[in-house]
Amino acid sequence: MRILYIGDSHIRSMIDGAVATPAPAGIEEVFFGAAVPQLADNVFSVENQHLIPSSPKVREMFKYTGGSETIDLKSFDACVLVSWCSSVMFVFQLIGRRVFHLPKRLFSLEQKNSQLLSDTVYREYLQQGIENFWKLHPLIKEHINGEILVLQRPIKAEAQSVSPAAQQTEVTRLKRELYSDLCEEYETVIRNAGARFVQQPAETLTEQLETKREFCLGSVHLFGNDPHEEEEVFHMNKDYGSTCLREIRSIVGAGGR
Repeated sequence: MRILYIGDSHIRSMIDGAVATPAPAGIEEVFFGAAVPQLADNVFSVENQHLIPSSPKVREMFKYTGGSETIDLKSFDACVLVSWCSSVMFVFQLIGRRVFHLPKRLFSLEQKNSQLLSDTVYREYLQQGIENFWKLHPLIKEHINGEILVLQRPIKAEAQSVSPAAQQTEVTRLKRELYSDLCEEYETVIRNAGARFVQQPAETLTEQLETKREFCLGSVHLFGNDPHEEEEVFHMNKDYGSTCLREIRSIVGAGGR
């Protein structure tokens, strides 16, 4: 079985995770990654079942990470779109703005100046979170022999010190309910498109719905081996990548080691 991974800079944790936790015998994993600014300006096309980036920089990055400038889609038995579905960062933004309304429920905290989020605006948030999925999935779904998975972008890691406000039980409850609703929405939309949504592994998250710091420390940039700054909270390390890989291998039937 050959598993194709396509992603942005967050794919680096999985590249390193694959080195730390090799796939079982008979499984080959190939990783193609490119930086977000270049992907934003890029347009993909498919010719002769090859995925072709329009951007010379993206082609160069694909060559660096995956060994070729284009991707022979028909040679893979499954595909994982890494970070092609947004994280839940807007959940934190909504809470920070005291906006607590979702279509299914009305949430309330005892705060002044709370606002309601209309269904229309909420749907816009949702669509923004998966707009990259819609750019790529329709192009590749006809050419991948097996399942297509969409791995959520990781939630930012906890800071070196957690503020008392972040530990408030009511805020944590609100975050979790919002997160649950959002993931449910993503799962439905992506399933209806013929793919499968994969949430961030639960064991990587704190009670306050942040990625545990241990999964962030020592993360490195997509290219080269330079580590991120010590204060980095958005990119994860090889341990996080290994955890995600075990989850994905289990889903596609490859098992873990």
